[in-house]
Amino acid sequence: MPFRSPIPKFDTEVSSAIAEIVREKLAQGEIFRLRVETPSMAPLIMPGDVVHVSGAKISQVKKGEIVCYKLLGGFGVHRAISPYSRSSKTISTRGERNLKEDHPIADEQFIGIVTAVEKEKGTVRLNTWSGRLYDWRCWLVGSRRRRASLSRKRLADFVVRTQGAPAIRAVYESLYSLGLRVWVKLLPCKPHVIAVFTYGSMALGRIIPGISDVDLVVVVKPDKDGELYPTLSKIRRFHYRIMRFFPFISPPKVCTEDEFHNWIDFGNFYFQDARRLKLLFGSDIRPIPTYGTKIKRERDFIDLLVSAHGYFVKHAYNIISGSATKRDFSSISKHASDILRYAEQIYMRIEDYPALPISREEFLVWIKEKYSGGIRAEIADLALRLRTPVDLNHDQRAVMAAELFLSIVGEMVSFIKSSFSLWEILPNPRVERSSAVVEEIYISLVENSVQVFSTNKLQPLLGIYVEPDATPQELVQIVRAMQIHAKHTAAIPLLVYGDMFKIIKALDTGSYVRMKLSGDLAELDFWQCISAQLMYLETYSWISGQYAETSNPLLHLSICLLLNLRHALRYEFLDERYSVGYLNIPPDLDPLHGHIKAFLSEVTAGGDWRSNSNFCAKYYPLVRSLWDELYAEAVSSLEHQLN
Repeated sequence: MPFRSPIPKFDTEVSSAIAEIVREKLAQGEIFRLRVETPSMAPLIMPGDVVHVSGAKISQVKKGEIVCYKLLGGFGVHRAISPYSRSSKTISTRGERNLKEDHPIADEQFIGIVTAVEKEKGTVRLNTWSGRLYDWRCWLVGSRRRRASLSRKRLADFVVRTQGAPAIRAVYESLYSLGLRVWVKLLPCKPHVIAVFTYGSMALGRIIPGISDVDLVVVVKPDKDGELYPTLSKIRRFHYRIMRFFPFISPPKVCTEDEFHNWIDFGNFYFQDARRLKLLFGSDIRPIPTYGTKIKRERDFIDLLVSAHGYFVKHAYNIISGSATKRDFSSISKHASDILRYAEQIYMRIEDYPALPISREEFLVWIKEKYSGGIRAEIADLALRLRTPVDLNHDQRAVMAAELFLSIVGEMVSFIKSSFSLWEILPNPRVERSSAVVEEIYISLVENSVQVFSTNKLQPLLGIYVEPDATPQELVQIVRAMQIHAKHTAAIPLLVYGDMFKIIKALDTGSYVRMKLSGDLAELDFWQCISAQLMYLETYSWISGQYAETSNPLLHLSICLLLNLRHALRYEFLDERYSVGYLNIPPDLDPLHGHIKAFLSEVTAGGDWRSNSNFCAKYYPLVRSLWDELYAEAVSSLEHQLN
């Protein structure tokens, strides 16, 4: 009789105890049914699928079989890429999409072999001929994607290693320019394209080949039938084709004119120098960026801080753990410079921004001179030294990265707590913590609210809680101990600094609704912040439907968040993503009632919506209508407040 197991908390004792219970049941001939939440084995095993695990000995595992093994935070399901090794007494595994092999699986981690996959369309039994054929087809798809990603990574590493000579670097820079010109020239649907912009390092002419990417914004308008989805989809599909030849061009931000104006008017773009946005095609429709109220500026600073902080933490962890590449050292310096720049700009006038050095390295030198003897000067000095740490060994680099992390995050938290009005009215989030003891080192772990640290919403994260009074040496010791267990967990480990939770809560739309309801937030502040929050709900990231397993969940998430915000503005705030509250609006007063009901019915009743290639096209009109309605309401409310 099958039995199911919840994913345990990130606790070594709990994890081991549950694994032993599972092994005992499997030895008795029972089947272990495990729900998979990550896409590493897509398309064979999609998020939400349930796998059947049968008991077996690790020595019986053959190359190509799907195996289940114990992790620090639950169980992993990956493909064996080599049979059992009698010398090392381990097997090697790797996710279908993963670039690197997992840490070798020994007998104490091994659970069993996956014999079937429960999908929404039915159960695929991997021990039948039809199941093996389906498995083989899925393996081909996953392998092709992995090889493409691996090729891009190797190419980038090669470019970084070989760009030392000025002549070679000039060749690489010319390839960037060529790729951008080709992309714009071959762009489809030009009659429906209003403008194409590039922003960031490419617009400034300060690219670093192999590290910098090309960021694009494409502003579009409806076709002759009043439809947007066909144009959006064609542009995205075109990009995936041209990426094979120019992999340094990032997926473009494809948006409507309203979304573009919202990005400039109510986003945090005014923090950026105007030279960071360059017109490549069409009409220059850029409005003049505006400050907003003090609360709005504080919100924008936190938005930029959290974004830069997320990347900064990733590179800091790699350096401290000893797994860093050359890119980590240049990137941690870059993001440290960005964080200091945002802190410098928040109380400046936009007209004074050009007075700041535009080069990140020059800006760090400028900070050292301005704050000589202060904490920000020390931060700038650490960032500059880590940029090219050729005279440091691995241990010295690790301690320096830990010191930089503790210094810059601590300084930004102190800056916000002492200067920001928003800090006083933000709600205090509940933080769930557990612990693990690794090599006699106590590690405090955070199990919720860390998803915003990552750009990949589908990847589970494991937060290592960092006490504000921790020393760099203690942080290095904790990270290196955790690195051992990180090899046996599906979650990505990252560093979480104490009060950052409350700061990150400032990016939660629900926080603004609650603050308004409690009377802590003025109407003008509220609507400016809500307009800025709409940036997170734009529709460009999943529009092509190219990869359904990724685009469909993102569309689903955007619709749910828009529905929640829409209902909060009209009636009450809902904490639950699914609620009959959405349907309490009288149908005769809500023209979207039928579409909303159909959407909720489909995603809650099962079916194949996660892998349905038509899902995005089907529900794009709904998300478009929701976003346009909320944007119009925000603009109207702001005009009313200003008048």
